[in-house]
Amino acid sequence: MSSVSLAHVLELAEQLNSEDKRALAVRLQLDHLGAFAHEVTRESCEERRLALKAAGTFEHAQSLAGRYGPPRLDISEEELHTTIRAAAAEWEEELDELSSGRDKQGPDLRQRGTGY
Repeated sequence: MSSVSLAHVLELAEQLNSEDKRALAVRLQLDHLGAFAHEVTRESCEERRLALKAAGTFEHAQSLAGRYGPPRLDISEEELHTTIRAAAAEWEEELDELSSGRDKQGPDLRQRGTGY
């Protein structure tokens, strides 16, 4: 067993300057992460999910689908697309106004010679 205690380590850490304290914290975090410090990819997540599924982890899980979301909307697909197109058109119009240096409340700023 080591004769070093946590209290002693903390006492010594308090004596470090700010930069060394940050370096110590990063080092301890990396040591703690260990195997988790590798790069996470979509493929590694999918492999992990399939392994958990094969082990039966999800067999008795309750679905959360529809439990917390708003109730289904009573809207047709055509109405949905019309609403999306209208919002997109409004957004594009506002972007055009901003890029030309004017908005609905004021004149074109480029014409005022303000340098903007």
